[in-house]
Amino acid sequence: MDIKEEICLVMKLLYERGLIPSLGGNVSSKVGNYLWITPSSKFKANLTPEDLVKLSLDGKIIQGSKPSREWRMHVAIYRSRVDIYSIVHAHNPLTVGLYSSQGLEGMIMEFLKGLTKVSIVPELPAGSKELASAVAEASKEADLIILRGHGIVSLGKSPLEALNKVEVLEMASLSALTSSIAKAMSWIHRLMGWGKG
Repeated sequence: MDIKEEICLVMKLLYERGLIPSLGGNVSSKVGNYLWITPSSKFKANLTPEDLVKLSLDGKIIQGSKPSREWRMHVAIYRSRVDIYSIVHAHNPLTVGLYSSQGLEGMIMEFLKGLTKVSIVPELPAGSKELASAVAEASKEADLIILRGHGIVSLGKSPLEALNKVEVLEMASLSALTSSIAKAMSWIHRLMGWGKG
C-alpha cells in the first residue's frame, strides 16, 4: 500500500471508530519536500488517493483543490519536527470531553505513563495561525497533543503509527472514566450501606 492509500485507510478507520465526524479530521504525510494532505469538505470515510492535495512545505498547492483548513498546523509541525513523517488530527470524543472538564487529566496521564508524552494546547480558533504555532511548539516535546475543547494531534513515522497513538489515548480516557465511575459507585455503595445483609 502506498502512502496515499494509507492516508485514505486511516481516515476511513477514524470515521468507523467514531473518532471523527463525516467531514472532520485530517491526515497528512511528508514525502521529501512536499506533503499529501486530506481535502476540505469531503466525506472522510470515502476518500480516494485522487482526492488528496499535494502541498509544498511552505503551504503552496502543487496538486489538487482545497486542502484541510488545518494545513497550516501540519506544515508548522513538519518544520518543527524533521523526524516526523505523518500527522493525524482526530476529534476523540472521550478525550476531548474529559480534558475540557479538566477533571481526569492526571488519571489519563497515569494510564499513558511510559507509552508516549502528551502536551496540552489551550483552546484556539480552528485553522488559525495561532493554533498552528501553538501546536508546532508543543510538538517539540510530545508526539500527542491535546487541543483543549477541539481534538487530538498525533505524530508518527506513518499514518497507521499516528492512528495507533490516537486510539491508545482514547482507550486511556475510557479507562480513566470507567475507573472514576467505579470508584464513585463504590463510595456510594459504602455510604448507603448496601450489601450489609
